[in-house]
Amino acid sequence: MRLGAASTVLTLALALVAQPVLAQDEEPQPGPPLRLVAPPPDSDHESAQGAPPPAGISATTLEPPDLSWGDALGKGEAALPRDLWLGTPRAILRALLGQLGPSASPALRAVAQRLLLSGGAIPRGGDPAAGPSLALLRAQALARLGALSGAATVLDNVPAAKLGDAALRFRIELAFAANNIADACQRVAAGLTEHANVWWDEANIACDLLSGAREKAALSRDILHDRDPAADPQFDALIAATDGARGVKLDRRVVLTPLRATLWASSKRPLPVEMIATMDAPTAAAYAGSGAPAAIRLSAAERAAALGGWPPERLAELYGKAGLEDPTPAASPYDQRLGETPLGRAQLFATAQQNGDPARRVEALVQFLRAAQLHDFYFVAARLAAPIILAIGPGGATKEAAPSFTRALIAADHTRDAAAWLPLLDAPAADPLVTVVHAIEGVHPDDAAVGESLATLALHAKDPRRAIGLYLALISAYGVPLPASVLANEMGPARPGPVPSAALWLDLRQAATAHRRGELVLAGLIMVQDGVGLTTEPFRLLEVLAALRAAGFDVEARALARDLAVAVL
Repeated sequence: MRLGAASTVLTLALALVAQPVLAQDEEPQPGPPLRLVAPPPDSDHESAQGAPPPAGISATTLEPPDLSWGDALGKGEAALPRDLWLGTPRAILRALLGQLGPSASPALRAVAQRLLLSGGAIPRGGDPAAGPSLALLRAQALARLGALSGAATVLDNVPAAKLGDAALRFRIELAFAANNIADACQRVAAGLTEHANVWWDEANIACDLLSGAREKAALSRDILHDRDPAADPQFDALIAATDGARGVKLDRRVVLTPLRATLWASSKRPLPVEMIATMDAPTAAAYAGSGAPAAIRLSAAERAAALGGWPPERLAELYGKAGLEDPTPAASPYDQRLGETPLGRAQLFATAQQNGDPARRVEALVQFLRAAQLHDFYFVAARLAAPIILAIGPGGATKEAAPSFTRALIAADHTRDAAAWLPLLDAPAADPLVTVVHAIEGVHPDDAAVGESLATLALHAKDPRRAIGLYLALISAYGVPLPASVLANEMGPARPGPVPSAALWLDLRQAATAHRRGELVLAGLIMVQDGVGLTTEPFRLLEVLAALRAAGFDVEARALARDLAVAVL
């Protein structure tokens, strides 16, 4: 096929295939809710009370709904069917919730959050006396995915008297993550008398300090030290910093919580970069939204946004605020070192937003996207960049930026809009990302396009063999036939790689056989995770995509495949 013809076909195809990531059109909608408890006695029902059931029908007394899995979706969000967990053992659900980790993939977070926020019937049974409740496990999983408000709603659906100490403490941490210090401290005061332990005492001291009651906090701290001489050097360092002591340093190996990050932020001091790099979404959000100077909050804000704890728009607002607070003139976007610091990235984004020289805006945006990829918040940056890319539009100034802009638009779910940049690519038919996106959306590349894409990966990929394996897995998962010549050419010896838990893999298979859809999806999402990223192991990927599609989550599987293609190819 000639390049001109290929480009035309690819452009038209990409314009036609875009679909919203979170649509669930194929999913049957749940019917009206079933009554799970007997109706209250009244004149209409009293005659039926105690009457035997009709012949041939057995009567079963149903237990009331489990508040651990009440609906926690936001207003207007569509819930999934309530029977997704039918047949799943409670012990399996508990184990899976504990294994679901944070993710930088918007597609993975979207399907996982919707799955865990939707209310439904779940396996009956009690929770271990020494372990966390099911409601707490669900809330913690949602918080790791950045759904902080949803996690709080899960716990608020359960009466406080039934939550237990650990869940009440986590609910307070979520309030600090939302920068709602007043609510957090009200909850601390309410639980202080019933939960006498060091955590509550320290939380009370923190609240006194944050409210300005320093003498009261000092007295409480002295009492705590007299009663419990065991040192907590981290908390002492936080208190000293809040009191204005100089030379206070945090152990960079320590893991902060939202409460403790809020305390440190009140001292207006920066956090170690190494500490921010490993923060979870709630803690990053707590520091990012604090009253510390904007410039020192930028790294935490990028981390919070990358893990879903902050929307991209909020990061953009903080970029602007940091620029206003810093009187230093913005450096040239052609300075390749500008993207190395959070403030430099804020300046690049500000330059890209300005009306003026298109070439200068394009250069700033390309650098911003490149820096975001290096600092692990690329999908967030792509969503911030997409409106600017669309405003600039394809033209002479964007010729060299076309590959970067095409990738960013695909990452930001602007697949249809990316079609306008394809004619600017040197060889769209040989672009691995473009051909994979076409395959995922049902437009199969021909043998020549596949061959050219493989050659491009062999020349330019950081890890050619892994990238080629992933490319072949993705296009084959969506029905692209692979010629024998391609398979023969790419065969090689087995290579070592991370192997998922055998128990997890077996549970995935058992859930698929038994049609336990919620369990199947949750196990699949855990299997496809690799740190905060996605696996590049072809066998794990194929297994998970098949599981999601078998459970009726085909649209979400396609979105997940696109995220992986953007991250790797």
